[in-house]
Amino acid sequence: MHPAESARVRQPFQADLRRSELLAECPGQVRQESLTYRRGFTLVEMLIAVAITLVMMAAVVTVFANISDSVQKRRATVEMSNSIRHVRNVLQQDLAGATCPTIPWQRPESNHGYLEIIEGPASDFSPSTLIDRDLTNGQLDFETSAVPGSNLLQTKITAGSLLSDSVTDGAALGDFDDILMLTVRNEKEPFVGRVPGNAVNGNGEQLGFQQWGDETLRSPLAEVIWFSVENPADDQDPTEYFGEPGFRTIYRRTLLIAPSLDLGIVIRANNVDVRMGPGVMRVIPRVGRDRLDLALACLVAFQERYDLSVRLEWDPLIPAWKIVANTLADLTKRENRYEHHGYGFRQNDPPRPAWFSRYPFAVASSGLYYNSDSLAFRVDPELQQPSDRARGNAILRAPTQSVDRYVLTQGSEGRGYVIRPFVYIDDENDSPNAPKHPAPVRALVNAEGQVVYLTAGLVPLGGNRRGEDVMLSDALAFDVRVYDPGAPLLGLGPNPSASNQNISDVVVEPGDAGWSTFLQLSANQPNDVAVYGYGAYVDLGYLGLHNAWKSPPSAVNMPALSVAPQFSIAPRTRSKLNLLGQLPPYYYEPYRVYDTWSFHYENNGLDEDGDGLIDEATNGFDNPGEYILDPSANPPTTVIDTRHGVDDPGERETAPPYDVPLRGMQVRLRAYERDSRQVREVGVKQHFVPE
Repeated sequence: MHPAESARVRQPFQADLRRSELLAECPGQVRQESLTYRRGFTLVEMLIAVAITLVMMAAVVTVFANISDSVQKRRATVEMSNSIRHVRNVLQQDLAGATCPTIPWQRPESNHGYLEIIEGPASDFSPSTLIDRDLTNGQLDFETSAVPGSNLLQTKITAGSLLSDSVTDGAALGDFDDILMLTVRNEKEPFVGRVPGNAVNGNGEQLGFQQWGDETLRSPLAEVIWFSVENPADDQDPTEYFGEPGFRTIYRRTLLIAPSLDLGIVIRANNVDVRMGPGVMRVIPRVGRDRLDLALACLVAFQERYDLSVRLEWDPLIPAWKIVANTLADLTKRENRYEHHGYGFRQNDPPRPAWFSRYPFAVASSGLYYNSDSLAFRVDPELQQPSDRARGNAILRAPTQSVDRYVLTQGSEGRGYVIRPFVYIDDENDSPNAPKHPAPVRALVNAEGQVVYLTAGLVPLGGNRRGEDVMLSDALAFDVRVYDPGAPLLGLGPNPSASNQNISDVVVEPGDAGWSTFLQLSANQPNDVAVYGYGAYVDLGYLGLHNAWKSPPSAVNMPALSVAPQFSIAPRTRSKLNLLGQLPPYYYEPYRVYDTWSFHYENNGLDEDGDGLIDEATNGFDNPGEYILDPSANPPTTVIDTRHGVDDPGERETAPPYDVPLRGMQVRLRAYERDSRQVREVGVKQHFVPE
């Protein structure tokens, strides 16, 4: 054994020997030292140590939990900010790329396209029927809803307008039911969409529509539609398709303008093969000219599957209905735009089929004098037919409750709809109470083939394309406003009456909460109100915003103005987008529209105004015309006579809803982030004044 290893082995034995010697010499002292060396923690000390450790661990866990929660909220806030910033940027790009000058009376041959703004009945003053306590159907649940409220919640609870256990008053909601439609050019980032693929066989013969495939196409031109849908109440959403009632989702639909697209369709007509050529997207077989309802069902099915701007066209040479790609010139005409069907019935009109597209081709309307449940559902004949045909399965809600929703009756959802059907008000047998301006009806179908939602507004993509057009969820407002250079900015006068001296001395514009207060004050005590300026972004027809769907706007005495407002009153009646009391009961059409309009209505050979004369503004005669005497009245006072010679503007059959140029517009977007409970709002402005 190595000497070093031998020494290490001997060390324990030497230590034990030394300990034995010490024990023999000083037994008490060694025993005491031994006891001190072996002493451990007592039970009390262990419990104290554990308690201290637990307290420290709890503090550390709390700190980490707070940090994690803070990071999560900040991340959620950043994500929401990024989402709403992306929506703002896309919207700004669309508005900057608008192809059409915002000046009414566009001529189709100018090839400019169009711009159309639809102002719904909701506003920031009355943003939703779901928060109206007077309604028995579709209320927002104020005790459980996550929709954010205002700082006045406790005041409302104290006043008794809300229950004591209410957690919100829904006051963060804003205007949401506006629609923006326009043609856009974007050369830097072309639009991308689905177009038909494998639609024909080797001989060019059109395959069954159900067998078509799809391809991707890019185009610098598109028809773009922005709109928002409010999550309906539980009784209107039996399948919980949308989510929590009250929140809104903002959608953007892009339809490519590609008239040069050629599918190579060949049709056999009169024993001759006819090649359809570029622009013809589909020839609808076995649907006669008198079955416009089935032709429109085919159009709806096509636009649900593909992202192309198309229209219906009857070809007498084949003869058959065709789906044809639009040009910018075609889109100048309202009847060729997305969802501008205007489908209606007209009796005793032999020159036309009984069912036809009805001017002014409204895309959204409350429906005039309509009180029936006669709804018909039509499906593309080439698609699988539903096992449960839906007819008469919905009732339009009364105008005092809602103007844009239909209530599905129990068990009437139907099944087997492979794509969204075309729905219309079947008023053929309702005469003489047939609607003069029936509301468009649209259905939303889920992936199971059920109709889950009916509305008079626009609907998003459904079925297996659900979510492709979503831009922003959990939105609170989508508000489209136009610039009115004559909108008065009101405030308290320099020498107000004693009874009004407690009113805040601020200057407000239309859209601010206090503006209507000053407006009412100007009618009773005009000397107490002063006009401090002009020009603001406003809702169309802003004088009639309050309860517009319940009654016509009452006459308002505006203060003395040196600049006339352009968009304060309802649209012109000759547009037929403003129907005021034509038959009892007196009723106001709450949708207001700005449209760049088309001049072709004045030379298309049709009698749009129903006065027995056709195109009287271009016929070379001095016919009676409509002339405005007082544009500031609500509605403007007019006179019918001959005033300004042959074919003057007063003789025209139609008129733009607002016959003034649009200088600029603004879109306000408001969203809510649930994790951080924060509200974000951004605005997009675009001017249209030529530089």
